[in-house]
Amino acid sequence: MKTSNITEIEVGLASLTDIVFDRFFDHSKEQRPPEQKFYLVEGNKIVLPVDSIIAFLYNQKGQSCTTSFEGKKRGEYIRVGQSHTIISPAAIPFFDEKGKQICFDEFDGKRFYIHLKAPTTKLSGGSYIKQEAQPRPVLAHPWFLNFHITLIKNNLIDSQKLYNWFEKGGIEIAIGNHRPLFGRFKIQNWAIAR
Repeated sequence: MKTSNITEIEVGLASLTDIVFDRFFDHSKEQRPPEQKFYLVEGNKIVLPVDSIIAFLYNQKGQSCTTSFEGKKRGEYIRVGQSHTIISPAAIPFFDEKGKQICFDEFDGKRFYIHLKAPTTKLSGGSYIKQEAQPRPVLAHPWFLNFHITLIKNNLIDSQKLYNWFEKGGIEIAIGNHRPLFGRFKIQNWAIAR
């Protein structure tokens, strides 16, 4: 593939709010401790799976940039975007304001704390029921993410479209759990390799 058909983008995101995690294990009813709901590598280094950024951009069923901003053409944007967007690394590290990778040690009530909220479910009759509250771990603001996007040339999505989605979606969609109240961010760096 010719390099003119590929756009390489270095992306840096800076938090605007705390971020809530809820790592999925299985469908069992077993209550897991909050620290097991972080995404961790090498023991205690907190990361964001690349799937979270892909879902932020192209999730078909939940809230995403394509479903929120592209109207009736969202299905085409999802199809093209998922096949023409490559994001790396697979586990995106979280960094602090000094550029040091964030590692979990304990819930201190400041950098790390537990969010406890009972979700509500809408029944088919229109009424709501509260479910049992689930403790979820939180990483407090500020946090930073840096990753690389390889965008393969296509007829719908270019680097400007992606930039606009990250800019608007960082406020209106966000990443993580309990969004967009949590997980909001702004673009700190957007560098296209020439």
